[in-house]
Amino acid sequence: MTRINKAVKEAIKRPVNWEGPLPVTADSHPFSSMAYAREPLDLSAYGYVEEEYLQAGRANVYQDLGQGLALKDQDLDYCTRIMVRKPAQADQFSGRVYLDIYNASNGYDIEDIWRRSYQHILGNGHIYIGISSKPINALSLKNFDYGRYEKINWASRQAAPQPATVNQQMSIPGTEEGLVWDMISQLAWGMRAGQAPFLEGLDLKEVYLTGQSQSAMYLNTYLYYFEDILSQAFDQPLFDGYLSVVGYGVMRSLDQQDDEERMFAVREQAFKPSQVPVLYLSSEGDINLFGPMKPSTIKTETVNPMSRHYELAGSPHTDPASPLIPDNSEIAKTKNPPKILDGEYHYTVNDLQLAYYVNSCMEWLHDWAIEGREAPASQLIDRDAQGQVCRDEYGNAKGGLRSLYVDVPIAHYHANAQADDSQIDQNVGNVNGSMTYFTEEELADRYRDGTDYLEQFKQRLDQALEAKELTAADGERMRSWAQEMAQKLWKDG
Repeated sequence: MTRINKAVKEAIKRPVNWEGPLPVTADSHPFSSMAYAREPLDLSAYGYVEEEYLQAGRANVYQDLGQGLALKDQDLDYCTRIMVRKPAQADQFSGRVYLDIYNASNGYDIEDIWRRSYQHILGNGHIYIGISSKPINALSLKNFDYGRYEKINWASRQAAPQPATVNQQMSIPGTEEGLVWDMISQLAWGMRAGQAPFLEGLDLKEVYLTGQSQSAMYLNTYLYYFEDILSQAFDQPLFDGYLSVVGYGVMRSLDQQDDEERMFAVREQAFKPSQVPVLYLSSEGDINLFGPMKPSTIKTETVNPMSRHYELAGSPHTDPASPLIPDNSEIAKTKNPPKILDGEYHYTVNDLQLAYYVNSCMEWLHDWAIEGREAPASQLIDRDAQGQVCRDEYGNAKGGLRSLYVDVPIAHYHANAQADDSQIDQNVGNVNGSMTYFTEEELADRYRDGTDYLEQFKQRLDQALEAKELTAADGERMRSWAQEMAQKLWKDG
């Protein structure tokens, strides 16, 4: 065993303390609690509870100076927070845990996978656990409720002039972003070893690591540097599989660097074989969003046979219409700008649901990891010789993973928003996407009437369900959506 492998393995087993569940009172509650969402969600109606914990321990800091994984520092004290949503009754637990790396792109904890897949998780008895992933998020938590979060600590060994402020790369001098890797490993190990108090009395079977956007960058980094060590060091892999959403092609530096010039310390993703399944789900919007680091058109399984990559045609990077975004009054307490919500834009926000295919990937990943049934082959959007997306007569992308929204279309889907420059923040638009419903003439050219549209939609939906492209529950949601659209667009019946 190499020195670095030994250090990684030993770090995982260091003692960790979980404090909680933290009390919820009239004066203090968790940031991103479902009770304070844009549209509050009553978890008890689903037989679920929400708990918040502080996780404290000691972590290494790693680096790569061109020779692979190496130690930069050891035994730094840390404290971060985790959120747990789980069935209230042990017999309702499926055995599956999804450990989600919180996205830090807005400067506070973003629960992207939960927002997309909460119905799937709640409907199947899975547990969702989110972990804060970056010092900038810790600052927002302290702004939100200092008394609740004062113990959170991401300090580096090197002190910085005070007061430290957030720099242009969204880092804070005097902190260490590289503490996150051992935080994740120690949390997973604690669950596997039966040490985590929030899983007491529960029959844990599988643990999957998830991340979206910037947190997918974190997942990709963790996968490249640590998965092989962790899969071979113990009787079973630390994680049964990995799901990386809208972050294919990018990773980040292992440590925080004072001279960092790139936003989020982004790097081009490196690949190597894994011991467990890895699924990448990209939106069409990612193709332009990541600029010079455009996702590769090479099928990922040529490098890693245990991986697949899907690009969902027509889909944007994010979903501003999610009802579970924290209310803007909550975000204001973190001292971050409020969210611009669906309905406040000067264009129609792209409503193509990537969420349904996140759920499908969850099931494909589980079937592969546990049943040995391989996920479908990679499905990439068609490009021409210049690398531009190929489009059909409606301007919608060809190829890739196919949503019913583009196979039985009623709109032109723009994965990156199209609007007059005076009406749109380009960065926001690039992640939201936009859409334009067909005119009456376009609808009449494509369908005889609303009944014809619904018949075509049903036929394609039946094919998708038969092929397990969608879960049964999401199929019903799509069916209801199509009926609503038919009534809206064909008002005469």
